[in-house]
Amino acid sequence: MRIGILSNARSGRNRRRIRELDRVLAGRPDLLHLTYGDGEDSVELLRELAAREIGLLVISGGDGTVSRVLTGLLEGRIWERPPPVAILPRGTANMTAADVGLRNPGPRGLETLLKVVADGLLERHLLTRPVLKVRWAADRPAVRGMFFGAAGIVDAIRICTGSIHSRGLYGEVSHLLTLLWLLSTITFRGLEAAGIGCERMRVVRDGEREREAPRLLLLATTLDRLVMRSRPFWNVGGRPIRFTSVLCPPPRLLRCAPRVLYGGPERALPAEYESCGVRRLDIHPVSRFTVDGEMYRPAPDFPVTVTADERLRFVRL
Repeated sequence: MRIGILSNARSGRNRRRIRELDRVLAGRPDLLHLTYGDGEDSVELLRELAAREIGLLVISGGDGTVSRVLTGLLEGRIWERPPPVAILPRGTANMTAADVGLRNPGPRGLETLLKVVADGLLERHLLTRPVLKVRWAADRPAVRGMFFGAAGIVDAIRICTGSIHSRGLYGEVSHLLTLLWLLSTITFRGLEAAGIGCERMRVVRDGEREREAPRLLLLATTLDRLVMRSRPFWNVGGRPIRFTSVLCPPPRLLRCAPRVLYGGPERALPAEYESCGVRRLDIHPVSRFTVDGEMYRPAPDFPVTVTADERLRFVRL
């Protein structure tokens, strides 16, 4: 099997230590390693990998890299049947890889993958997962990814990248510190002091009309677990998209947070905390939203639509 590795040279770990993979790649003509940087188009590199008839695509980068590559892969329909995807977590944030990728971000993670392939055991480690498709503009391609967030989610990412990452803290440590700071500040000083704003949106789930309401946060994902292995969704009912929304003002936020993040399939929570499984979301208006950490700003009159009709095979090791 020919293996194609697509690396974002600007992703967190790649930016600092991309040469550490060289010893694994040396002397392996069956491995095709392509890199791209700022302003370069990963789609053309995907077309080159397809022309070389690779049987496994390795994405080396973080969540944003994964989203961009999946967008090119599915929007461009480069393969009639896309190859399995292995995510080597080498970004600032690696939430997708933690759920459907490789655990080790270094050479050892790549070596483990290559050994599994050489031993003919790849099929044992494949899982099929729906991919989010987010349509947000009439003249732009729909974005693919595994996590969609709006309202306070966007503000939380801004706080994490601005106040926590700037201190040299990354990964799960930065997520934990951001969560603790937000919960304590919102509880004792209010949303404004925390820099979190509620956003008034109308959300239509699977075509059923729903009232417009101010929302503290809104998320949709096809992942089983998010940051810090949290599962902030319940009542999913087997549908592909896990949807959760918290209305403003959120009652007893500090007390409810553990159940929201780590409760069971059904959770006793106030009505302002809502979650369910859906096949389609239509959201309007949306001032800003994120897909896998990348930020987007749709036109004021354009509703954001989230579906998950496409599926890919991922390697989990």
